[in-house]
Amino acid sequence: FRYKIRKRYETLIICEDHGFSMEAKIDSVGQTFAEKFKVPEGYPKVSKHAMWLGHFKGSWSDIGYSYGERIGDNIRYVLDHFLDKTINKGNRVGDKLDLKHILEDCRLYEKQIYALDPGLIDFTNGIADGAKKYLSKSLYAEKLTDYEKVLFINCFPSLSLIHPDEESHSRAQKFGGVEAEPYHDCSGMAVLPEASETGKTYVSHNVQQGYGIGLYAAAYAATPPTGHTYWTIATSGMISFNTMFNEKGVSVLHMGGAKTQDPDDFGVPNRYALIDMIVHSDNMNDAVERITLGSKDYRRRTGRKTMLRDGGKNYLIAEAGNACVTETTARRYAIRRPGDMGENGFIVGTNHQYSTKSYNEESELEDFTLASQPTLEDEPSPGPGTVSRFWTLYYEATYNRGKIDAVTMQNFMSAHHWYTRDGKRIDFVAEGDGKWTPTHYAHDHSSVCGHSGGYPEKYNNEMPMSKLFIPEDKEIRWTLGRPCSWEGKWDSVTFN
Repeated sequence: FRYKIRKRYETLIICEDHGFSMEAKIDSVGQTFAEKFKVPEGYPKVSKHAMWLGHFKGSWSDIGYSYGERIGDNIRYVLDHFLDKTINKGNRVGDKLDLKHILEDCRLYEKQIYALDPGLIDFTNGIADGAKKYLSKSLYAEKLTDYEKVLFINCFPSLSLIHPDEESHSRAQKFGGVEAEPYHDCSGMAVLPEASETGKTYVSHNVQQGYGIGLYAAAYAATPPTGHTYWTIATSGMISFNTMFNEKGVSVLHMGGAKTQDPDDFGVPNRYALIDMIVHSDNMNDAVERITLGSKDYRRRTGRKTMLRDGGKNYLIAEAGNACVTETTARRYAIRRPGDMGENGFIVGTNHQYSTKSYNEESELEDFTLASQPTLEDEPSPGPGTVSRFWTLYYEATYNRGKIDAVTMQNFMSAHHWYTRDGKRIDFVAEGDGKWTPTHYAHDHSSVCGHSGGYPEKYNNEMPMSKLFIPEDKEIRWTLGRPCSWEGKWDSVTFN
């Protein structure tokens, strides 16, 4: 999987293409807590805004080079932090992990990336070439090739959280007093025209998982050699993180899935699967097909009937007037649609799965429940974490039906309270010492606007940030850091 990279690169900050131009509007105060967020010792402080890299076009190699050249210094910081977590701090029980073995695992993921689209290997190589002078300053500069460094960054979420060998996972965290995997942290919602005040579709997403360095983030747009122009925001060095939007108005929101009954595998790493979905989708159904069946080329190269993914995940996929949640494991998938859980003109996705029927590797529907968490009837309520966030967004959309616009959606993503499954709002919970604690401090990431570490605020650098998509207007808005501490208009860009 080695390619000779052409030495002609093109960087366009404002690019006229496909009949539109793109220029980000970044004119507010931004993240007021930026300097308070924790960073590793010796690292620069978090910025008030995610860096806007611009709109790139050309070959995948060109796009990668432009990306790496623009943000290479931060890529080096992310690389060293991830390698330190992997090699020195080790797995969930504290055992250090062997770099040689980790790179061998990256090669297993690489085979799936190549099967998906060889151009994405060029993209990875291009980033490495563009960031070369910065990667040479890494503490691990001589231990990996530059290409391996960027491949490792993009495979890190798969390696650390859903590696097929659970003993290789990152250290577990205490979650409501119980040891749990530390990646149940994202929330998404789509409100359809019939439930909004304006007759438009609104799609929003919050993420809280950044592996201790997620706020070294950058936003960019790209026009690849084939397919659609897209926008994304990601930790520096990653080709995507978990939200995408394209010129057709298709949006894809990713939420890390709960532990499933289907084992994880060395499938397509999610960062690459997201790029493939957004570039090649004219509509919502196209995106669903890309993440479930895979492309015709993928199926031809692998001989599979469906895509092999890396593990359990949920995808909220939307377009103007329509949305669904695709619940997946490595080998199985199911699709939830508005109304399946009583929603009236909206749909919510967090980190757990509700589907009781799912499709197998042959794309045959079976009575197979994806998730291993309690059934809806046995679900704790309030349930700290993914459950409380699910019902909070569910009832915000329900109680505000017909009154929802862009600002309302932004306020939803700043919520610090919980809703129970039966629609009761909770703002404080009693701790063991009898003191009442605001819900967003009571349990890590249990409110839609995710906070962690308890009270007082710990300012953990976990990529708390919000995104809002308005497909009818082709408009994207975003924050760096939690929306509750953002001052002024959200950063934005429009496919004009």
